[in-house]
Amino acid sequence: MEVILSNGKNEVKLGETVPYVLQNFETSVDIENYETKGINQDGARKDGSTLNPRSIFIELTIAAHTHEELIDLKRKITAVCSPKKEITLRYVDINIREIIATPLKMPYFSEIHKNASKCLLYFKCYNPYWSDVLQIKNDIAKWFDAFIFPCEFLQEGIELGYRDPIKIVNVRNDGDHKCDMFIKILAKGNVERPKIMNVDTGEYIALNMVMHEGEIIEIRTEYGNKSITSIINGQRKSIWSKKDYRSVFFSLYPGDNPIKYDADDNINNMDVTIYYKERYLEV
Repeated sequence: MEVILSNGKNEVKLGETVPYVLQNFETSVDIENYETKGINQDGARKDGSTLNPRSIFIELTIAAHTHEELIDLKRKITAVCSPKKEITLRYVDINIREIIATPLKMPYFSEIHKNASKCLLYFKCYNPYWSDVLQIKNDIAKWFDAFIFPCEFLQEGIELGYRDPIKIVNVRNDGDHKCDMFIKILAKGNVERPKIMNVDTGEYIALNMVMHEGEIIEIRTEYGNKSITSIINGQRKSIWSKKDYRSVFFSLYPGDNPIKYDADDNINNMDVTIYYKERYLEV
Protein backbone atom coordinates (compact mmCIF):
# COMPACT_ATOMS: atom_id res chain seq x y z
CA MET A 1 0.00 0.00 0.00
CA GLU A 2 1.19 3.51 -0.78
CA VAL A 3 -0.20 6.99 -0.09
CA ILE A 4 0.88 9.90 -2.30
CA LEU A 5 0.35 13.50 -1.15
CA SER A 6 0.60 16.28 -3.74
CA ASN A 7 -0.36 19.96 -3.78
CA GLY A 8 0.64 20.61 -7.38
CA LYS A 9 4.06 21.94 -6.44
CA ASN A 10 5.35 19.42 -3.91
CA GLU A 11 4.83 15.67 -3.54
CA VAL A 12 5.77 12.96 -1.04
CA LYS A 13 5.20 9.20 -1.10
CA LEU A 14 4.40 7.27 2.05
CA GLY A 15 4.88 3.51 1.87
CA GLU A 16 6.64 0.49 3.29
CA THR A 17 10.19 1.75 2.72
CA VAL A 18 12.27 4.65 3.98
CA PRO A 19 12.36 7.58 4.24
CA TYR A 20 8.58 7.91 4.76
CA VAL A 21 7.30 4.68 6.34
CA LEU A 22 3.52 4.51 6.63
CA GLN A 23 2.45 3.15 10.03
CA ASN A 24 -1.28 3.83 10.15
CA PHE A 25 -4.02 5.11 7.83
CA GLU A 26 -7.51 5.77 9.22
CA THR A 27 -10.53 7.33 7.55
CA SER A 28 -14.14 7.83 8.60
CA VAL A 29 -17.29 9.68 7.56
CA ASP A 30 -20.13 10.65 9.89
CA ILE A 31 -23.72 10.33 8.67
CA GLU A 32 -26.24 13.12 9.20
CA ASN A 33 -29.80 11.79 9.54
CA TYR A 34 -32.80 14.11 9.16
CA GLU A 35 -36.05 13.28 10.92
CA THR A 36 -39.47 14.66 11.74
CA LYS A 37 -41.41 13.94 14.92
CA GLY A 38 -45.04 14.83 15.39
CA ILE A 39 -47.06 15.45 18.53
CA ASN A 40 -47.87 12.17 20.33
CA GLN A 41 -45.90 10.23 17.68
CA ASP A 42 -43.97 7.20 18.90
CA GLY A 43 -40.56 7.22 17.32
CA ALA A 44 -39.92 9.52 14.38
CA ARG A 45 -39.98 9.62 10.58
CA LYS A 46 -36.69 9.56 8.73
CA ASP A 47 -36.63 12.27 6.06
CA GLY A 48 -33.21 11.62 4.61
CA SER A 49 -29.48 11.20 5.18
CA THR A 50 -26.33 12.95 4.00
CA LEU A 51 -22.62 12.36 4.45
CA ASN A 52 -20.51 14.80 6.41
CA PRO A 53 -16.94 15.63 5.32
CA ARG A 54 -14.44 12.77 5.54
CA SER A 55 -11.71 12.69 8.19
CA ILE A 56 -8.32 11.14 7.44
CA PHE A 57 -5.55 10.42 9.96
CA ILE A 58 -2.08 9.30 8.89
CA GLU A 59 0.79 8.15 11.11
CA LEU A 60 4.25 7.65 9.65
CA THR A 61 7.87 7.33 10.63
CA ILE A 62 10.51 9.47 8.95
CA ALA A 63 13.88 7.70 8.81
CA ALA A 64 17.05 9.45 7.65
CA HIS A 65 20.79 8.72 7.52
CA THR A 66 21.75 12.01 9.15
CA HIS A 67 20.10 14.63 11.30
CA GLU A 68 20.44 17.17 8.49
CA GLU A 69 18.58 14.83 6.13
CA LEU A 70 15.83 14.37 8.73
CA ILE A 71 15.34 18.12 8.92
CA ASP A 72 15.04 18.28 5.12
CA LEU A 73 12.54 15.39 5.00
CA LYS A 74 10.38 17.08 7.67
CA ARG A 75 10.50 20.32 5.69
CA LYS A 76 9.19 18.50 2.59
CA ILE A 77 6.24 17.09 4.53
CA THR A 78 5.44 20.55 5.87
CA ALA A 79 5.63 22.07 2.37
CA VAL A 80 3.15 19.53 0.99
CA CYS A 81 0.75 20.04 3.90
CA SER A 82 0.52 23.81 3.50
CA PRO A 83 -2.88 25.02 4.74
CA LYS A 84 -2.98 27.49 1.85
CA LYS A 85 -3.35 24.73 -0.76
CA GLU A 86 -5.62 21.79 -1.38
CA ILE A 87 -3.94 18.41 -1.41
CA THR A 88 -4.62 15.51 -3.75
CA LEU A 89 -4.36 12.40 -1.60
CA ARG A 90 -3.90 9.26 -3.70
CA TYR A 91 -4.38 5.80 -2.17
CA VAL A 92 -2.56 3.08 -4.12
CA ASP A 93 -3.43 -0.55 -3.41
CA ILE A 94 -5.43 -3.09 -5.43
CA ASN A 95 -7.38 -0.07 -6.67
CA ILE A 96 -6.05 3.46 -7.12
CA ARG A 97 -8.33 6.13 -5.70
CA GLU A 98 -7.87 9.80 -4.91
CA ILE A 99 -9.57 12.50 -2.90
CA ILE A 100 -9.13 16.24 -2.34
CA ALA A 101 -7.99 16.91 1.23
CA THR A 102 -7.43 20.00 3.38
CA PRO A 103 -4.98 19.93 6.31
CA LEU A 104 -6.65 20.38 9.70
CA LYS A 105 -3.34 20.89 11.51
CA MET A 106 0.26 21.41 10.61
CA PRO A 107 2.24 18.15 10.73
CA TYR A 108 3.04 17.03 14.27
CA PHE A 109 6.58 15.69 14.73
CA SER A 110 7.85 13.67 17.68
CA GLU A 111 11.54 12.80 17.58
CA ILE A 112 12.41 9.13 18.14
CA HIS A 113 16.16 9.75 17.98
CA LYS A 114 18.34 12.21 16.13
CA ASN A 115 17.87 10.51 12.72
CA ALA A 116 14.21 9.46 13.00
CA SER A 117 10.90 11.07 13.88
CA LYS A 118 7.26 10.14 14.20
CA CYS A 119 4.83 12.29 12.17
CA LEU A 120 1.05 12.70 12.51
CA LEU A 121 -1.12 14.18 9.74
CA TYR A 122 -4.79 15.23 9.99
CA PHE A 123 -7.00 16.00 6.97
CA LYS A 124 -10.59 16.95 6.23
CA CYS A 125 -12.16 16.11 2.85
CA TYR A 126 -15.16 18.33 2.20
CA ASN A 127 -16.25 16.06 -0.64
CA PRO A 128 -16.31 12.68 1.17
CA TYR A 129 -16.20 10.51 -1.96
CA TRP A 130 -13.11 8.85 -3.39
CA SER A 131 -12.82 8.93 -7.18
CA ASP A 132 -10.85 7.32 -9.98
CA VAL A 133 -7.59 9.01 -10.95
CA LEU A 134 -8.37 9.04 -14.68
CA GLN A 135 -11.60 10.16 -16.29
CA ILE A 136 -13.69 7.64 -18.19
CA LYS A 137 -14.30 8.69 -21.79
CA ASN A 138 -17.48 7.66 -23.60
CA ASP A 139 -18.14 8.67 -27.22
CA ILE A 140 -21.91 8.63 -27.50
CA ALA A 141 -22.08 9.88 -31.11
CA LYS A 142 -19.85 7.61 -33.17
CA TRP A 143 -18.61 7.25 -36.71
CA PHE A 144 -17.57 3.77 -37.88
CA ASP A 145 -15.13 2.78 -40.62
CA ALA A 146 -16.90 1.13 -43.55
CA PHE A 147 -13.91 -0.23 -45.48
CA ILE A 148 -10.73 -2.20 -44.97
CA PHE A 149 -7.56 -2.72 -46.99
CA PRO A 150 -7.06 -4.06 -49.59
CA CYS A 151 -9.87 -1.94 -51.01
CA GLU A 152 -11.08 -1.47 -54.58
CA PHE A 153 -12.46 2.00 -55.32
CA LEU A 154 -15.46 1.63 -57.61
CA GLN A 155 -16.56 4.21 -60.16
CA GLU A 156 -19.82 4.85 -58.35
CA GLY A 157 -17.88 5.38 -55.12
CA ILE A 158 -17.79 3.54 -51.79
CA GLU A 159 -18.89 4.37 -48.26
CA LEU A 160 -15.85 5.23 -46.16
CA GLY A 161 -17.72 5.52 -42.87
CA TYR A 162 -21.15 5.83 -41.36
CA ARG A 163 -22.79 7.29 -38.30
CA ASP A 164 -24.12 4.85 -35.72
CA PRO A 165 -27.91 4.98 -36.36
CA ILE A 166 -28.65 4.38 -32.66
CA LYS A 167 -29.01 7.75 -30.95
CA ILE A 168 -29.19 6.23 -27.46
CA VAL A 169 -26.01 4.95 -25.81
CA ASN A 170 -25.73 3.32 -22.39
CA VAL A 171 -23.24 5.07 -20.11
CA ARG A 172 -22.52 2.87 -17.12
CA ASN A 173 -21.54 4.15 -13.69
CA ASP A 174 -20.07 1.34 -11.56
CA GLY A 175 -19.39 3.65 -8.61
CA ASP A 176 -21.28 3.91 -5.32
CA HIS A 177 -22.85 7.31 -5.98
CA LYS A 178 -24.02 9.49 -8.83
CA CYS A 179 -21.22 11.35 -10.57
CA ASP A 180 -20.89 14.62 -12.45
CA MET A 181 -20.19 14.88 -16.17
CA PHE A 182 -18.04 16.93 -18.50
CA ILE A 183 -19.82 16.94 -21.89
CA LYS A 184 -18.06 18.01 -25.06
CA ILE A 185 -20.04 18.70 -28.26
CA LEU A 186 -18.19 19.35 -31.52
CA ALA A 187 -20.09 20.71 -34.53
CA LYS A 188 -18.93 19.32 -37.91
CA GLY A 189 -21.44 21.71 -39.51
CA ASN A 190 -24.41 23.77 -38.37
CA VAL A 191 -26.40 22.12 -35.56
CA GLU A 192 -29.70 23.60 -34.39
CA ARG A 193 -30.63 23.31 -30.70
CA PRO A 194 -28.33 20.49 -29.48
CA LYS A 195 -29.72 18.38 -26.66
CA ILE A 196 -28.47 15.64 -24.28
CA MET A 197 -31.06 13.56 -22.37
CA ASN A 198 -31.22 10.79 -19.78
CA VAL A 199 -33.96 8.60 -21.28
CA ASP A 200 -34.83 6.91 -17.97
CA THR A 201 -35.39 10.10 -15.96
CA GLY A 202 -36.40 12.49 -18.75
CA GLU A 203 -33.82 15.01 -17.52
CA TYR A 204 -32.10 16.90 -20.30
CA ILE A 205 -29.79 19.77 -21.18
CA ALA A 206 -30.81 21.72 -24.30
CA LEU A 207 -29.33 24.86 -25.81
CA ASN A 208 -31.48 27.35 -27.71
CA MET A 209 -28.90 28.23 -30.35
CA VAL A 210 -27.32 27.18 -33.64
CA MET A 211 -23.82 25.74 -33.43
CA HIS A 212 -21.54 26.53 -36.35
CA GLU A 213 -18.91 24.37 -38.01
CA GLY A 214 -15.85 23.93 -35.80
CA GLU A 215 -17.58 25.24 -32.67
CA ILE A 216 -17.06 23.31 -29.43
CA ILE A 217 -19.43 23.45 -26.48
CA GLU A 218 -18.30 22.27 -23.05
CA ILE A 219 -20.87 21.53 -20.34
CA ARG A 220 -19.94 20.86 -16.70
CA THR A 221 -22.60 19.47 -14.37
CA GLU A 222 -20.53 19.49 -11.16
CA TYR A 223 -22.34 20.82 -8.10
CA GLY A 224 -21.09 24.32 -7.36
CA ASN A 225 -19.12 24.45 -10.62
CA LYS A 226 -21.78 24.24 -13.34
CA SER A 227 -20.93 25.96 -16.62
CA ILE A 228 -21.69 26.07 -20.34
CA THR A 229 -18.86 27.35 -22.54
CA SER A 230 -18.58 27.93 -26.28
CA ILE A 231 -15.17 27.75 -27.97
CA ILE A 232 -14.76 29.28 -31.44
CA ASN A 233 -11.28 29.69 -32.94
CA GLY A 234 -9.78 29.24 -29.49
CA GLN A 235 -11.90 32.00 -27.94
CA ARG A 236 -13.92 30.90 -24.90
CA LYS A 237 -17.13 32.54 -23.68
CA SER A 238 -19.99 31.61 -21.39
CA ILE A 239 -23.30 30.81 -23.11
CA TRP A 240 -25.28 30.19 -19.93
CA SER A 241 -28.12 32.34 -21.30
CA LYS A 242 -28.61 29.86 -24.19
CA LYS A 243 -29.71 27.12 -21.79
CA ASP A 244 -33.32 26.02 -22.15
CA TYR A 245 -35.14 27.04 -18.95
CA ARG A 246 -36.30 23.46 -18.34
CA SER A 247 -32.76 22.06 -18.56
CA VAL A 248 -31.41 20.06 -15.62
CA PHE A 249 -27.71 19.51 -14.98
CA PHE A 250 -28.27 15.82 -14.37
CA SER A 251 -25.71 13.32 -13.11
CA LEU A 252 -24.88 9.75 -14.04
CA TYR A 253 -26.66 7.50 -11.56
CA PRO A 254 -25.15 4.21 -10.32
CA GLY A 255 -25.79 1.50 -12.89
CA ASP A 256 -27.03 2.01 -16.44
CA ASN A 257 -27.73 5.48 -17.87
CA PRO A 258 -29.30 5.47 -21.36
CA ILE A 259 -28.13 8.80 -22.80
CA LYS A 260 -29.68 10.21 -25.96
CA TYR A 261 -28.21 12.98 -28.08
CA ASP A 262 -30.52 14.99 -30.30
CA ALA A 263 -30.94 18.22 -32.25
CA ASP A 264 -33.76 20.00 -34.06
CA ASP A 265 -31.74 19.93 -37.29
CA ASN A 266 -28.49 18.39 -38.61
CA ILE A 267 -28.04 15.89 -35.79
CA ASN A 268 -25.39 14.02 -37.81
CA ASN A 269 -23.12 17.06 -37.54
CA MET A 270 -22.74 16.45 -33.79
CA ASP A 271 -19.79 14.68 -32.18
CA VAL A 272 -20.57 14.10 -28.50
CA THR A 273 -18.18 12.84 -25.81
CA ILE A 274 -18.89 12.40 -22.10
CA TYR A 275 -16.13 12.35 -19.49
CA TYR A 276 -16.69 11.37 -15.86
CA LYS A 277 -15.05 9.96 -12.74
CA GLU A 278 -16.85 7.31 -10.72
CA ARG A 279 -17.25 7.96 -6.98
CA TYR A 280 -16.72 5.49 -4.14
CA LEU A 281 -17.56 5.38 -0.46
CA GLU A 282 -14.27 3.67 0.38
CA VAL A 283 -11.01 2.78 -1.30
